[in-house]
Amino acid sequence: MLFGVPPFNQATKDDPFYRLFYRGAHSYKYFLRMHPATKQQFQEGKIDMELVELLFALLDENSEMRP
Repeated sequence: MLFGVPPFNQATKDDPFYRLFYRGAHSYKYFLRMHPATKQQFQEGKIDMELVELLFALLDENSEMRP
């Protein structure tokens, strides 16, 4: 909702944006820098990182780790 597009099309390792999304610790920084919907806003410092951390926590692969 924040960026106008979903972060990836399918939650599978075949989806290139899903692979960007789950690269490991602090993957959100790499994802935001590379995704076409967020790239410019990230470079300009217009993305609230606390909100990003919440969104990534809500989308965690491990359902036990989600808030």
